[in-house]
Amino acid sequence: MSDSNFAVDLGTLDTTQRHPIGQEYTEPTGFIDISAPSASRNAASRGKRVWIYVQIAAGQAITAGQAVIRAAATATYENCVVSALDSSPERIVGLAQRTLGDAAVSYGWLLREGVGNYVADTGGTTADRPLIAGNAAAGALDDSGGTTTDSAKSIGWAITGGAATVVCQGRFRCRG
Repeated sequence: MSDSNFAVDLGTLDTTQRHPIGQEYTEPTGFIDISAPSASRNAASRGKRVWIYVQIAAGQAITAGQAVIRAAATATYENCVVSALDSSPERIVGLAQRTLGDAAVSYGWLLREGVGNYVADTGGTTADRPLIAGNAAAGALDDSGGTTTDSAKSIGWAITGGAATVVCQGRFRCRG
């Protein structure tokens, strides 16, 4: 269950744990993130967004738009890492909306559900298609090409598409 009744700075990256790991925060519909670039600010009609607080493994350099997964063989949100190639949707925790990680263990918020940004995998993506873990660049997403098989592995839907490594917009529901 997510909570929207506490103070949170979604842009904070810290080496000190400030919230319980795994805590979810529901951003109210119509919230305007004044710290975000104007092109990606929330619109009142975008709907709610759900964020999850995680621990990022030491040495991970996670850029805005990359998918993030649970560490191998773990059921916790500790030591999360950039998504591996072809990651299962059940491991994808969320998408970084700001740069996260550094040399030390760090803590931050990932977008778990709602409209946000993603990085297109090699080969690019097309708007209005399901999004799956990429198969060429870690943390990037591919569109499924609309196939039934890949749609079952989807973590979201492309609102916009783009060439390789371009940051695009999508609607997500991560399950990891």
